[in-house]
Amino acid sequence: MKKTLVTLSAVLISAASFFIASCKKSEKNTITLYSRAEYIPSSVIEKFEAEYGAKVKIKSFNSSEKMFKEVCSSKDYDVVISPLEITSKLIDKKVLSKINMDKFSNKSKINPKCLSRVEIGDKEMAYSVPFCMSAVGIIVNKKNVKDYPRNYTIFQKKDYTGHMTMLNDMRISLGAALKQCGYSLNTTDKAQIKEAAKLLKYQWAPNLLKFDSEDYGKMLAAGNFWVCQGSADVVLNAVAENEQKQTVDFFVPETGAPAFFDSFVIPKKAQNYDLAMKFIDFCHKSEIYAEILDSTRSPAYINLEAEKFTKKKPLYSRSTLSRCEIILDTGDASELYRQSWENIKF
Repeated sequence: MKKTLVTLSAVLISAASFFIASCKKSEKNTITLYSRAEYIPSSVIEKFEAEYGAKVKIKSFNSSEKMFKEVCSSKDYDVVISPLEITSKLIDKKVLSKINMDKFSNKSKINPKCLSRVEIGDKEMAYSVPFCMSAVGIIVNKKNVKDYPRNYTIFQKKDYTGHMTMLNDMRISLGAALKQCGYSLNTTDKAQIKEAAKLLKYQWAPNLLKFDSEDYGKMLAAGNFWVCQGSADVVLNAVAENEQKQTVDFFVPETGAPAFFDSFVIPKKAQNYDLAMKFIDFCHKSEIYAEILDSTRSPAYINLEAEKFTKKKPLYSRSTLSRCEIILDTGDASELYRQSWENIKF
C-alpha cells in the first residue's frame, strides 16, 4: 500500500511538473497586443502564429487616455499600437523598452518621409516603429442618406438626428470642430478651443445618438447609424464586400481632418520582448503589410514597398494625408481640452 502511494505521488509530481513546464513554455510563446479594435487583420495574426508557433492575445482600448494609464501601470502588454501624442508621453515617462534594430530586419521598409512628419518624439525609432498613418474621415450609409454635404456641416443636419455618431475621443472629435473653425487641431489658444467646443456641443452633439468608438462600424452596417466619424476600415470590416460600393461613402473634408499616426511600442514591463520584436518585424514584411493596407483601405505611406502587393484600391490617396493633421501632445493645454470635453459630454 505504502509503495502504491509513493508511486502515485511520483506520478502526480511528474504530471504537475509537466503541467508547469507546459504553462511556462506556453507563456514564452505568447504575446498580448494592445490596440484599438480590429486594427490588424486576423489573417496576419494567424500567419504570425503559424510561422512562430506562437499565440497572440488581443486586447482593445477605446480611448487614448485609458491606454496611456494602462501601459504605465500594467505588465499585461507586450506590444502596443500607440497614437503619436501618447507615444511621446510614454517616452517621457520612461516606461518603454528600446527598439533593438538588430532584430528589426525590415527597418529599411519604413518611409523616411513619414518619420519627418513626426514633429515630436522619436524620429530615430529609438522607442517606436511607425505602424500606420490614416485619415479620420466621415462615413455615410448611402442607403439611408442621399443628398448630403461632404463636409462637417453634415453633423448639423436635423434630418439625421439620432442616426449619427462621432468618435468617443476628446482630441479627434474636438479636432474635427477645430478644423471646421479653421484652426489647428493642436492649438493651445484658449479662445479657439472654446469656439470649437461650442460648435461641437451646441450644433453637432444634439444630433448625435452618442459618441462611440467601438460599435459604429456594425451599427452603420445594420442601418442604425447613417453618418459616422471614424476610420473606413472599421466600417468596411462590418459590411459585406459585395455591398460596400453601394453602401459606404468615405470622405475627408477639404477643411482638413485628424489623422492617426500610430506606432508599435514595447513596454518595459513586457513579458516577452523577443517575440514582440518578431511581431513588429513580421508586420513590416511588405507582403504582410499589404494585407494590413487592404484591410484599412489606406494608401501605402509608412511602408511604400507594400503597395505593389496590395489587391484593393485605397479609399483615398497619399496626397489626401497632406491635408490631415497628426494629433500631438498639447502640454498644459491638455487640461483645457479635458474640461471642454467633459462639458460637452456631461
